Amino acid sequence: MTATILVVDDEPLLAYIIQQRFRHQIRNKALAFDFAQNGAVALEKIQTSDCIDMVLTDIKMPEVDGLTLLDRIADIDPTLKAVVVSAYGDLENIRTAMNRGAFDFLTKPIDLEDLEITIAKTLAFVEQMRTKQRELDAAREQLRYLAFYDSLTGLPNQSLFLERMRQCIENQQQFAILAVEIERYRLVKSSLGRTTGELLLAEIARRLQGCVPPQTMVSRMETDEFAILLEEISDETMALETAERIHAELSAPFDLDGPVISSTANIGIVCSSIGSDLPEDYLQAADTAMHSATMQGIGATALFDSRMQSLAVKRLQLEADLAKAIAHKNLHLHYQPIVSLADDAIVGFEALVRWQHPERGAVSPSEFIPVAEQTGLIIPLGQWVLSEAIARLSLWSQNFPHLPSLSISVNVSGLQLFLPDLLSQLEAMLRSHSLDGDRLKLEITESILIENADVATAVIEQLRARQIQLCIDDFGTGYSSLSYLHRLPIDTLKIDRSFVHSMLSSERTLTLVRTIVNLAKSLGLGAIAEGVETIEQVRELRDLGCPHAQGYFFSEGLSPEAVEALLASQIDR
Repeated sequence: MTATILVVDDEPLLAYIIQQRFRHQIRNKALAFDFAQNGAVALEKIQTSDCIDMVLTDIKMPEVDGLTLLDRIADIDPTLKAVVVSAYGDLENIRTAMNRGAFDFLTKPIDLEDLEITIAKTLAFVEQMRTKQRELDAAREQLRYLAFYDSLTGLPNQSLFLERMRQCIENQQQFAILAVEIERYRLVKSSLGRTTGELLLAEIARRLQGCVPPQTMVSRMETDEFAILLEEISDETMALETAERIHAELSAPFDLDGPVISSTANIGIVCSSIGSDLPEDYLQAADTAMHSATMQGIGATALFDSRMQSLAVKRLQLEADLAKAIAHKNLHLHYQPIVSLADDAIVGFEALVRWQHPERGAVSPSEFIPVAEQTGLIIPLGQWVLSEAIARLSLWSQNFPHLPSLSISVNVSGLQLFLPDLLSQLEAMLRSHSLDGDRLKLEITESILIENADVATAVIEQLRARQIQLCIDDFGTGYSSLSYLHRLPIDTLKIDRSFVHSMLSSERTLTLVRTIVNLAKSLGLGAIAEGVETIEQVRELRDLGCPHAQGYFFSEGLSPEAVEALLASQIDR
């Protein structure tokens, strides 16, 4: 690399001497020289060029002298060093020059060998200074990156997003914020591992950037949440169109170097028309709208309005109360009998979690179970339900040893099913209560099997190796593909209550129920009809050959004490 030296002198002799002395270095491009007749011209060159590595300057010059030039060089480029070459080499001038930043001082008439040594020494020092400066700049840039960017996705983080929003507010721009929450990230992470979860987030970040115009800021806010700032928009139309593109883009499967999975998002939108001066208010409003979308169902979009705020407060309070209820074991289980349609004998129970809120009274599972799943509270809740249900079944087996062996059915979420320690937990629970694995039935939805087929297969095979049974809940309401029934060791199909309710009034539904019963028979599986409420439904199910049923016709969910009374009555029969 060529080192460039600026020679500043109002006499042409120094320029001539230098060109002659260093002609070989100039020819080989090791050195290059530029010339200025005074300090004013030199300053202009230094300010407009980024390739000057060293300055040789006289002191006495017209317009701007060498000492003034020394003062200014440090302000322009602290790494640039100057050597004074002057006939005024008295001690006072040398001291003054050095105090003003000169790297060295050479006296005219100049010793050319000293000049060569001084140039080499100065250039080496400048390169050392600039290397340190580059390292310092790189460190500062890294600190800035860490302060304002997400290391996983490379997207701006919340701090930079808020700053950009602040600029929009100050410039009185119209804008919209989209808060995007990724569904099923926790499930992917728990079932396929942290690395796969991170690959999913990185790919989602890439797809989100492809859904918006260039220069649009897409930010990663929290673990599975992103935010998008749409600038210069006239109304919410553009925001809604962007949300639709995001839903469409995320609906395509993700190939993550092996596992192929799907994901969706819930999106909340807020526009600048709410009129706040604080960027944090917009983020909070977008987040509130996002939670409102979550309550609507998977893959929903919601526009913020003021009524959502009170709903969000209620939702947060519900989350806090549920967490407290789980921690203090303030929930309880009811048990709905599962009966044989051949003789009405009880063959098992389904555990149903119930919550009696101290202020609100009974809270429906349809309200608090989705909250538990979305917040991760389903994991401690599910562990408690499993432990409590297994303990109760063990107690009933001891108290009623003459009754046929009963089973207990427990609903399990995707997050629970793919926990790394689920199998060891179940083994410990069954062992501590002296129960065989075939007394426990885990109920899961079809979507868990289809969307996580590879991992689900491995988990279910391990469950089956321990004799733990598997039921498909709400069968027929989800996916049309039945291939998993051939591949996975499933034991029972549960016919959804909506089919049972309408099968007497709809020939198509009756045909569907008949098909499910026949399918179960042909595959050697059990079948349970849910939601049976009338004797007519019971008769029809018996005619169809459905082996088992549950519903209010037989019994509602019972307290543990009521179950014991019911089992006692079975003995009396």
